[in-house]
Amino acid sequence: MLKNLATTTRDNARTPMQWDNGPNAGFSSVKPWMPVNPNLHTVNCSTESSDPKSVLSFYKRMIQIRKLFPVLVHGKYRDISPDNQLIYAYIRVDSTYTALIILNFSNDEKWISFPEVKAIKRVVASNMDRNKIEDGKIHMRVWESIVGIIE
Repeated sequence: MLKNLATTTRDNARTPMQWDNGPNAGFSSVKPWMPVNPNLHTVNCSTESSDPKSVLSFYKRMIQIRKLFPVLVHGKYRDISPDNQLIYAYIRVDSTYTALIILNFSNDEKWISFPEVKAIKRVVASNMDRNKIEDGKIHMRVWESIVGIIE
């Protein structure tokens, strides 16, 4: 039971905020009520702020993209992959843009084909460095996500 609780409890998300790699991860000058995660030397705000490929940098880019393309927040939603258990794809539409969002929730690379893929004018966000679109299909790597704008 304790082993299961160690992986399923919310306490893992309640550890002290890791601001830097200093004592107590920069969270406090005294010992925090919960132990600091041992990964504090590589996963902390200071380190991630200077890494353009970090999770923090990705979130910052996604916030900027949401501001640039209000369709991602306020556009009408349409699921285009309702029967696919591993690929989640949907369209958001407003008076200015149409956005196509595709997420690969599998451990396999996949070539994805939707009619909307052919109309992608530009990929504005992805959690990977590259995207490959050929003949109306998009190559999705393992756990990749893509936000494309159809203008």
